[in-house]
Amino acid sequence: SRSTRFSSTGAAFIWDLLKGLLPVLLAQRLSFFPGETLVVAALVVLGHTFPLGGKGGKAVATGLGILLALQHQAE
Repeated sequence: SRSTRFSSTGAAFIWDLLKGLLPVLLAQRLSFFPGETLVVAALVVLGHTFPLGGKGGKAVATGLGILLALQHQAE
C-alpha cells in the first residue's frame, strides 16, 4: 500500500542520513584537525556510492547527513 511504501522509503532516508551524520560527528569528536573530518566524510560518500557488495546509492541522504554534521562544526 501507499503508506507502507512511504514508511519504508522514509526509514531508508533516515538510515542513510544517519550513515552520513554519525561517522562525521564521531570524527569531529575524535580528530585532531578538521582535515581528518573531511577525509571521513569523503570515505562515507564513497562507501555509500561504491559499496564492496551490492548496488550503491546516490548518496543524497548520506550527503545531507554529512552537511548537517559539518554545519554544526562551522558554527
